[in-house]
Order: sequence, then structure tokens, then C-alpha cells
Amino acid sequence: MSELFRGIELVFSSLAFMKKHRLMYAYIWAVVIVLLLLTGGVLGAMSVSEMVKSLVDGWLKVGESEKWYGGALGVVASVASWLLTYVLVILFSGYIALILMSPVLSHIAEKTALAMTGQKAREGLSGLVFGILRGIAFSVRNMLMQLAITIVLLLCTLIPGVGLIIPLLIFGVDAFYYGLSMTDYGLEIYGKDNKTSVKYGKSHKTLMAGIGLPYALPLLLPVIGTYISIFMAPVCVVAGVRAIAEEDRITKTNK
Repeated sequence: MSELFRGIELVFSSLAFMKKHRLMYAYIWAVVIVLLLLTGGVLGAMSVSEMVKSLVDGWLKVGESEKWYGGALGVVASVASWLLTYVLVILFSGYIALILMSPVLSHIAEKTALAMTGQKAREGLSGLVFGILRGIAFSVRNMLMQLAITIVLLLCTLIPGVGLIIPLLIFGVDAFYYGLSMTDYGLEIYGKDNKTSVKYGKSHKTLMAGIGLPYALPLLLPVIGTYISIFMAPVCVVAGVRAIAEEDRITKTNK
């Protein structure tokens, strides 16, 4: 449990770290992503709604005398499509935000490592592009793992007496994988591959959950949760890099 609280403390102390080292400009990109998601989310929901409505009308082949009936079903289909879109957004929005934020998160991870060690970790634009692509790929990997575990846990609700703890377990899984996604940016900076990232996460499960918890928690809020989480992403990544740098420093000291 000590690593859980250490992870949370690292996140909140990282805001002061960002101010001290002039990294707050990351939030300009966060504002841009929020505006894009606001626009894209509304347009996407409208497109899905219209598509479902058209499919229902075409399937029923509504005639002139049945327009009122077809119209009512169209409204139901429209509402259903909006609800479906909302559920999908809640499920995937955290990773959609991370993927969209990956350019600035990779950059901030590099600047954090530079501030802590005084040494440049990457060489030029190619290193940054590699970090961005790796961050996206690793986020997709974690999203699929999180989805698979969530489905298994939801099936476990059918077991009598287990259902009450399932939401808490699902939230813990969410926090862990979000924290692992954040920390991987730092592990990449320090030259670790994806397999090493996964091993590191397994060895520091509660630390990953502590780093990911401030990002996962706002996602529980309807509608606005995703937009709040976007502003938590940079500080969580800084926390992940700091956690690795501190552990690396301790390891070298003990040698």
C-alpha cells in the first residue's frame, strides 16, 4: 500500500515540478485536444444516430400511412444510438485521450528526464517520433488488456456474493493500466523495451495504480470526466518519469 500512496503523492507533487521546470505549456495541447473531442464527440454521436435511424427506417420500409409509427421508432433508435455512443466513449475515452495526447506526453517525458538528470535522452526528431508511436501502440495494447479483464470481471458478477466487489476491482484494473501507460513514456526514455515495461508494471502494481488513479477517477464522471482526465495526463506522465528516475538513482547508489 505504501507504493500506492507514493504514486498518488508523486502525481500531485509533479505539478510543482512542472511549474519549476517550465513544463506547463503542455496544457496548451490539452486545451486543443479538449476542443477537438468536444467537436468530434458531438459530430460522431450525431452521425451514428442518423445512421441507425436510416437503417431502422429502411428495414421497416415505412409507408405513408405508417409515418407516425416509423417516426416513433426512429426517435427510439436515435436515443439508443446516443446511449450506445456514450457507453463506448466511457469505455474507450481514456485511451483515446492518451493517444491524442501522445505527442506532448512523449515530449514532456523527455523534458522531465532532462530536468532530473541533466542529460539528453533522445537524439533528434526520430527519437521523438519513435516515442510517440511506441506510446500509441502501448496504449492500444493496454486498452485491449483492460477490456479483456473487464469483460471477465463483469462475467464474475453472475457468481452470487461476488458482484459487490467487482466495480472496485474494475476501477483498480483501470487505474493500473492507465498508470502503466503513463510510466511507459519514462521507461522508453531510459531505453527500456515494451517487455521490460510490462515486467516493471507487474513488479510495481500498486505504484502503477497510484500514478493512474488521478487519471482514472475523473473518468467516472459522466460527460465531463474525459475532459478533466486530459488535464491530468501530463502530470501523471511526469510522475511516472520521476518514479523511474528516483528508483534508478537509488539502484546506482546501492551498487
